[in-house]
Amino acid sequence: MKPFLLLLLALTSLPALSQVDTLHSKAAIEAYLKRKYHYKAVKLNEVNLVIKDSTTVRAAHPEYWLKADFNHDGKADLFITASINHNKRTDREALFILASDHNHYTKVDIVDHSSNPFGYSKTSYSTYAEAGRDYLVMSSLVRAMVRLERKEGWAYKFAYNTTHDTMYVLNAKPMIYATHRASQVVESIEFSTTQCYGTCPVFQLTIKKDGAVSYKGIEFVARKGDFNLRMTPADLTYLTTLLAAINIPLLKDDYEVSYTDAQTAYLTVKYADGQTKKIMDYGLQGTYGLATLYRFLYSLRKF
Repeated sequence: MKPFLLLLLALTSLPALSQVDTLHSKAAIEAYLKRKYHYKAVKLNEVNLVIKDSTTVRAAHPEYWLKADFNHDGKADLFITASINHNKRTDREALFILASDHNHYTKVDIVDHSSNPFGYSKTSYSTYAEAGRDYLVMSSLVRAMVRLERKEGWAYKFAYNTTHDTMYVLNAKPMIYATHRASQVVESIEFSTTQCYGTCPVFQLTIKKDGAVSYKGIEFVARKGDFNLRMTPADLTYLTTLLAAINIPLLKDDYEVSYTDAQTAYLTVKYADGQTKKIMDYGLQGTYGLATLYRFLYSLRKF
C-alpha cells in the first residue's frame, strides 16, 4: 500500500480513538478527559464503595467507571466521578456521564450527593437494567446528628440511613427515574431565589405550559432586568417529564439544611385542575429530584 494511503487511513481513524468505547483503562480515561476538556489534572475516584451500617469502605476490587447505555440510544455511555483540577488554585469533585450524541459524546453533569441537609455522605454507584434500558443507581450513606450524649465526656450520637436515587439521561440532561409519576397537567411554574451571605444569584422565573418564560434578574446575575424568553421544545419536554418524575404534589412544603449562610428557593407549581403546590427550600437540597430541577432552572439564566 502506498505511504499516502497509509497516512490517510491513520488520520481517518483518529476520531474513533476519542470515543468512550475505546477507553479501557483508568489512565486512558484520565488522559482523554484532560485532553478533551483542557483540565490541568484529572483523577478518577472509585465508584463501587461498600456501604456498611455507619461507614463506607473500599471494595475488594475497586472500579473507576461504569459503562452502560444511560441515554437509551443503543450506544455505550461512560459514568465517572473525578477530582478535577482546572488550574493551580481550583480543585473540585465532579460527577458526570459522557453520553453518546451521534458520533460525539456530550458531558452531562449530575448533582453531587456529597452535599445534603443531614451531613457528610458517601455514595456508591451501580447500574440497573429494566425492560432493556440501563439506569444509574446512587446509594448514599447519610449521617444525621440526633443528640448530645455524655459518656466519659460529651459526644454526639449519630444515626445513619441509606438513600437511593435512580436516574438516566434525557435530552443530554439528568432525568430522575420514577415508577410512580404525577399525572396532573402543569399550567405554570414560578421559581425565585433569595440572597445569601455570599454572591448567590437572585432572580425570578415564570414558565407557562407553552414554554414562554418571564425572567427577572435581580442581583449577582449576568443580566439584570426583565426579559421574555422561550424554551426549546426539547427543554420543555425535559422539564415536564422531570416534574412528573419528581411528583411535586407528594413532596413536603418546607425543606432546610442544617447549616447557615445558604440561599432559599421558592417554587410554585400550578396545575390545570386548579391544584397548587408551594415549596420553600432553604439550601436548595430538599430532595435529589428538587436539586436536579433547580440546576435546570438555574441554567435558563444563560441566554
